[in-house]
Amino acid sequence: MAHRFDPQEMKKLDSARRKKALPAGDIIARLKLRPGDRVVDIGCGTGYFAIPASDAVGRNGRVYAVDVSKEMLAELKKMSLNRRNIGYINSSADNFSGKNIRADMVLVFFVFHEIGEKTKFLRHMYALLKKGGRIALIDWQKKKTSLGPPVSHRVSRAAAEKWLNKAGFIGLREEYIKRTFYCLVARKPCASYGRTTDRAC
Repeated sequence: MAHRFDPQEMKKLDSARRKKALPAGDIIARLKLRPGDRVVDIGCGTGYFAIPASDAVGRNGRVYAVDVSKEMLAELKKMSLNRRNIGYINSSADNFSGKNIRADMVLVFFVFHEIGEKTKFLRHMYALLKKGGRIALIDWQKKKTSLGPPVSHRVSRAAAEKWLNKAGFIGLREEYIKRTFYCLVARKPCASYGRTTDRAC
């Protein structure tokens, strides 16, 4: 059974210890979001990454904050001061398809290990991205660390790479690596699904 974060522990998501280990502003900056971008944050929690992402995309952009927990989304609304460029979507990662969304980037931060049908999920993310759109996947290294879920519930970087490739993403690279976690960035090709061309859109 996949590991699930307990909403009752939400205070841990904004702890000083976590902020030191996971500098959200720095991570978002490295992804080079642009003003006007549309971003989907899967498993957004209390907005640890959604809020700095909303700053990066500006008033003409939009962040779709997706979480299965209504409590988490309520806390995000408080912390974000109801920013107009954040949309709040109550849905599990497994069931979210984003049919009416065309995004420039999808953030899958520290939730991939919780997802049951990983190939199905990634293909849904592929479908909601614009051509040339990117996915950023961050998760815990598959080894014992002071933060994070049990090692048995973690997904290795190599396994995550295989799932991304299987879903049709190309141009995969490691963007920001620390001892405790990895970050993989890949994109949807400009050609039709399944093509391996890596030309820019």
